[in-house]
Amino acid sequence: MLRRIKRKKAKEKVCWCGSGKKFILCHGNVGHQEKVKISDIIKDFNQSFTKDKCYAPDIYHDECSSNIIGAHTVSKSTNLKHIAKDNHVYCFSPNLGEIVKNEGKIEVEKKSIKKTSTFYGFCSHHDTKLFLPLDQGVQLDPEHLFLNHYRIISRELYLKERIAQFQSTKFKSYDKSKTPHEQLHHQITTDLIFTGTDTARKDLQQIKIAMDKMLVSNDYSQLRYYALVIDTPPEIMSAGVWHATSDFENTQLIDLTDLETSYNSISASTLFYLENKGVILFSWIEGVFDCPECYKFIQSLNNLSREDQIKAVIYWLFASNENIYFSPEWWDSLSSDQRQQLIDIFQGTVKSVPNYLKYKTLNNNIVDWTIEKVETNIDL
Repeated sequence: MLRRIKRKKAKEKVCWCGSGKKFILCHGNVGHQEKVKISDIIKDFNQSFTKDKCYAPDIYHDECSSNIIGAHTVSKSTNLKHIAKDNHVYCFSPNLGEIVKNEGKIEVEKKSIKKTSTFYGFCSHHDTKLFLPLDQGVQLDPEHLFLNHYRIISRELYLKERIAQFQSTKFKSYDKSKTPHEQLHHQITTDLIFTGTDTARKDLQQIKIAMDKMLVSNDYSQLRYYALVIDTPPEIMSAGVWHATSDFENTQLIDLTDLETSYNSISASTLFYLENKGVILFSWIEGVFDCPECYKFIQSLNNLSREDQIKAVIYWLFASNENIYFSPEWWDSLSSDQRQQLIDIFQGTVKSVPNYLKYKTLNNNIVDWTIEKVETNIDL
């Protein structure tokens, strides 16, 4: 009788995992449930990327169309078409299912430019209205520079919001069939991963709120940029955002395990510029967070020789940016050793923090770019 009462009380307790549910309705029977299939995890993850809102400033939402579209972060008309072959480009497979199928190996795949670099972040009206200047051709003026950074930050916020939601809900439930000890380890690990993602999400949200105000007021004075103008359109098109964790001497600049400190985000792009040139562009917003690491990162790049700057940028593109696309003709023209080196750089830094000093190991002649000039509003 006493044993039965104790069991009943245990069932009535709130579950240890923090869900707020009673133990019997939460982890009381998890260990006896069927193990979650990899295919179900992939399906859940892909379904996290919903079309539920437009990331235009709130004050513009009365103008929104009902259609949330796949907005390009790398312009299809002014960038991707220049490197495409039969309207397709090459990229590293971002599909979780493909990565699992290939046992963790990243492979190059052909992708239609219609579906390349897209995210469900803007309605059709605002994707056209806000970014029309970029789609007509990038210029190194305040408006173009700001809009390019704004679109990249919006994509990163969209991804962080969806991934954080997936981690805090679906992923937490993937401890079925595990022992109590394994369940505890899964929940602790999931909470740690979620905390990191959510911290980044909150920082991006503050940057986005500040940028919304700048966009509405047409005040782009807080944008900082550093642009390397090259003599030819780049065969590699990209648009990514990251924290300047270290510089090109591999000196640590910030500690991302310090979750009490907010860090700024730098965007980096390679773009078609003017009629037959290209630009490698780094940007961030001043004034939201202190960001001495942004200046130190750019200073370390600026201190390099022109030849080493090209190698450093190429290394960075493949080491720190998954939103990267390249010309099939260029990729196929590389030697097998050159292709493998770029794959290894991309694959290796998926698993660990990149060491940017390794740009020195990059094969020569991967690209035939010459830097013509530097344009910046940063005091170097």
